[in-house]
Amino acid sequence: MRRCVALLATIASSLAVVACGSDESSDNSNAAATGKEKPVRVYTLLPSLQDEAYLRTRKGMETQEGKEENAEITLEAGSERGSADSLIQKIQSAVTQQYDAISINGGTNAKQLVPALTEAIDKGIKVIAFDQDLPGLEGKTTLIGWDSERAGKVMGEWWKTEGLPEGGKVGVIRCFAGTGQLLDKEFDGWNGAKGSKIQVVSTIDAECDQAKSRAAAENMLTAHPDLKGIFADTDFGALGAERALKAADKDLVLTGCCGAEAVLATIDKGGIIDATTTFPFELFGERAVQYAVQAARGKQFPEVSFITPELVTQPNAAKVLEGIQSYPGS
Repeated sequence: MRRCVALLATIASSLAVVACGSDESSDNSNAAATGKEKPVRVYTLLPSLQDEAYLRTRKGMETQEGKEENAEITLEAGSERGSADSLIQKIQSAVTQQYDAISINGGTNAKQLVPALTEAIDKGIKVIAFDQDLPGLEGKTTLIGWDSERAGKVMGEWWKTEGLPEGGKVGVIRCFAGTGQLLDKEFDGWNGAKGSKIQVVSTIDAECDQAKSRAAAENMLTAHPDLKGIFADTDFGALGAERALKAADKDLVLTGCCGAEAVLATIDKGGIIDATTTFPFELFGERAVQYAVQAARGKQFPEVSFITPELVTQPNAAKVLEGIQSYPGS
């Protein structure tokens, strides 16, 4: 009799364990039974919508949003580039509203966002970084990254073998240098690959501003009349330098980064800007949404998922530009 009672108790205990399984497990089982994905709520956040890069990323997000079933997706952006306060407020709002996942490009404010995002993670919200990393944030799900060091290396190799093989003095226009983010790694890659014949004689941080980049290039031309070229770590810098070179009636070696449409068009026509690299903002937007939805449903990701850049010069500029302009919503 005791054995029967013990057996019944064991069965009852087993049934209780099954009945008390996690809500996520139950939700996933119910979703599988109905043939539908588990309902999730995802919050995406860009630094702003003030430049081409973020607008193109937003198009990618909107495209992927239309493909996701049983997912509530909120697309948000900060008030202006460089403003951490608006981003922090939006993160806190997403935490209060109990979203399942937050997918964020923190831009130049990434470090300032860590406390708010740490709170999100502590409350069980999945956090996905894309484009820019979130230094110091522990527990994020993954980083959807751009291999900026490779971008710098392929550009450095081009400078060494095609752009300025004979060497010479060059200027460098930076964009918010010293943040430890993508553009620092890109510059390091270029600096290491350009070869010893190329001598950097001037470096100016123009803070991703075309007017400041033009002024920087003008200062370089005045201080170094024998300047042979300008390396800009963004296409903002290249476009500003292009104006300075046009005004001075000079055609030096000039390269940018990240495949802005205006730069691609200039390269295709054989203009002053000689080369740039691809940065598929639309793809970043797609994956920012896709990965967040999948993470909210329990999928595991590697620590970093890299998107590989390619060098763009006149032979392939038209093709890259066509791909951007034919993207849905363009």
